[in-house]
Amino acid sequence: MPKLQLTTPDGTKLEFELTVDRATVGRAEGNDIVVPDSSVSSHHGEILLMGNDIELVDLGSTNGTHVGGERLDRATIKPGGKFKIGSVEGILVGGDVTPEPAVEESSKILEEGESQSSWTCAPAAAVVITGFGATPCPVRLRKGFGPKVKKKDKVASLFIMIGLISLLVCAGAMFLISVMGS
Repeated sequence: MPKLQLTTPDGTKLEFELTVDRATVGRAEGNDIVVPDSSVSSHHGEILLMGNDIELVDLGSTNGTHVGGERLDRATIKPGGKFKIGSVEGILVGGDVTPEPAVEESSKILEEGESQSSWTCAPAAAVVITGFGATPCPVRLRKGFGPKVKKKDKVASLFIMIGLISLLVCAGAMFLISVMGS
């Protein structure tokens, strides 16, 4: 079964086993293959499985799909072939091609405070992975998209409320002065 091995610019390694004939790839949750890098468009492209080869189809992405340093809309990749999706480097590993060093801890769940430079992730429809449930990629490994949750600063909120009340008092005082002066 062909596999995609992807390496993000920060060194994170991802591996996806292709089990369907057509898979979407991008940064957004709705894709079959989710690549957590800001250089990858939300709906970057499609991967069409053709035996041990794949065809990469760029869907008008911002940073493009490159093969051999050339930006292409469509490209056929054979086992061992290299490509780039945005700034993420990829290689297609087929049945008779030896993959790069395997990710040994890919099925281990990342614990709080633990670091890991490589990870295997994607939804079950596109890949075969154990130990991840329905989460396509651990949230703390994602960058550049999704909601950013920030804790509210209660002191800052208090100062803002005092400022708003002060403005209302000043506006009321100016209104009274203008009414009394007439």
